[in-house]
Amino acid sequence: MSPQATAPQHPAGRPRVAIVTGGSRGIGHEAVKRLAADGYAVVVGYAGHRESAEAAAQDIAAAGGRAVAVRADVAGPTATDLFLEGKDEETIARMAAQPPRERLGTPADIAEVVASLASPAGHGVNGQVIRANGGIV
Repeated sequence: MSPQATAPQHPAGRPRVAIVTGGSRGIGHEAVKRLAADGYAVVVGYAGHRESAEAAAQDIAAAGGRAVAVRADVAGPTATDLFLEGKDEETIARMAAQPPRERLGTPADIAEVVASLASPAGHGVNGQVIRANGGIV
């Protein structure tokens, strides 16, 4: 992880900040790493893994970025410990077969969507619910 020397700027000239719920593990962790590498200051949200969130914020700071850990909550149908916990192999296989790619999404898949939306190319997407679920309808 190597944050940029200068953070992406808000149109008013202020550095951009990304708030990532669930940033301590899984999808959120991948997203905070990616956004920090792109130069954003990040808020690492967590529900119950304080140590993981604080470690992620410390790693970003050690690499020259800006981050803070904040207690928050998030869940979603992607191959994370939170999603897979308590599900049997048959249920997981059935869910993985639903999208056109015939697999569950990964935290890195979601991090790419987040980075795209946070980039200058995502400027036209505002106030939308983005379902990065591999095409499940």
